[in-house]
Amino acid sequence: TPSPDVIKRYREILKLIKKHDMKVMLTLFHHAEPSWTIEQKSWTKEMMISNFEIFAKSSVDHFGDLVDYWITFNEANIYILMTQIANAWPNHTEKKHPLRLFNLGPLKGTYERALKNMAKAHRQAYKYIKSKYPDIPVGIAHNVGNYVGENWMSRIFAKVSKRKFNYVFFDMIADSMDYIGINYYGAEVVKGTSVGISSSYEYSDSGRAVSPDGLKKVILELHDRYNKKKRGRRDANTTLPFIITENGVADDNGWLRSSYIVEHLLALRSVMNEGVKVLGYIAWSLSDNLEWSDGYCPKFGMVAVDRADQMKRIPRPGFYTFKEIVSTHAINKELREESWKRVLSKVGKNRSFCRADDGQSGLDTPKLIQVKNLDWRFKN
Repeated sequence: TPSPDVIKRYREILKLIKKHDMKVMLTLFHHAEPSWTIEQKSWTKEMMISNFEIFAKSSVDHFGDLVDYWITFNEANIYILMTQIANAWPNHTEKKHPLRLFNLGPLKGTYERALKNMAKAHRQAYKYIKSKYPDIPVGIAHNVGNYVGENWMSRIFAKVSKRKFNYVFFDMIADSMDYIGINYYGAEVVKGTSVGISSSYEYSDSGRAVSPDGLKKVILELHDRYNKKKRGRRDANTTLPFIITENGVADDNGWLRSSYIVEHLLALRSVMNEGVKVLGYIAWSLSDNLEWSDGYCPKFGMVAVDRADQMKRIPRPGFYTFKEIVSTHAINKELREESWKRVLSKVGKNRSFCRADDGQSGLDTPKLIQVKNLDWRFKN
C-alpha cells in the first residue's frame, strides 16, 4: 500500500510542474525495482506482470488527473540487455552471457522472453490508463541507435542489432501505443559482433558516436515500419506520431552541445518536412545526472552541477543555445554558424571521455581524447 505521505509529496511536485506551465510526462518504470523482484530474476519471470499491474493501477489512480503523457517503460531493451545479458548494472541477476540475446528455434532467449513479459505488462497498463483517461496519450521511451558496420561481417551484425534493439519491443506493443517515443543519442558502430570506437566519428563523453543524419534515418525507418506498413497495428486508419523523449550529448566542456542540439533539431525539421508527425522534443538533460554504469563521469547537463561546492548550478553554452531556440521557435543561420565555430575552435584540444578502449566499459575517471577535425553536421 503506498504511503499517504509519499503520494502527497508526488502530487505536490506534479502540481508545481503544472503551475509553471509545463506538461507532465510520467514514467512508470525507469530501471528501479524492489530488491525482492531482482532476487527473483526480475522481468525474466511472469510474476512481474501482475506485480507491475498493481503498481501501474495505483499510480494511475493517485496521479492520473495531473498527467499529460504516460510512459510505461523507459528503455526496456537497454534494461534487459544491461541486467540480464551484460551484467553491467548494479541490479543484474545473471552473469555476463551474450548468447541470451538470441533464440534457439521456438525457444526464446532471455532477452526476448523478458521483453515479452514487459510487453504484456505494458498492454495491461495501457488498457487501464485508457479506460480512465481515454484522451491521454500513452507510449514508451525506447532507446534506438543508427547501427552501422565498417566491414561486411560487421554490417550483418549491425542489421541484427537494429532488429533486436530498435524493433523487437516496438513490434510487441505496436497495437497499444499512441505515439512512438524514442531516445536517440547517435550511431552505434559495430565492430565484429560488438560495439566499438571508430575513427570515422566524433564521440560524446559517454561514448556515443555523434550522428544527426542517423536521427533522420532512424525516424524514417520507424515511420515506414509502423505507419506505412502498419506492422502489428490494429488501427490502420491512424498515424502514430513521434515524440523525441530523449536526445542529448555528454559534453563536460560544453564544446559540442550547442551544435549537437542545433543539428539534431534540423534533422527533426527535415523529417517533419517529409510528412512525419512529431509532437515534441525533450533534451537530455537539463542538469548533470548519475548514469547507472558510468557514475557521474559523463556530463549530460546543459547546466553543470558542482558537487564540490554545494551543488552549485553553472550553465554551459548549450543552455543558452537551447533557451534561444525555445524562445524564438527558430534556428537561424547565425546561430548554426556560431555553434559550429565553437566546435572548430576546439579541434585538436583534449576533452573528457568516459568510455574504455573496448567501447563498452565505463570509466569512473575520464581519460582524454582530442576533438576531431570531422564535419558531423546534418547533411540534408
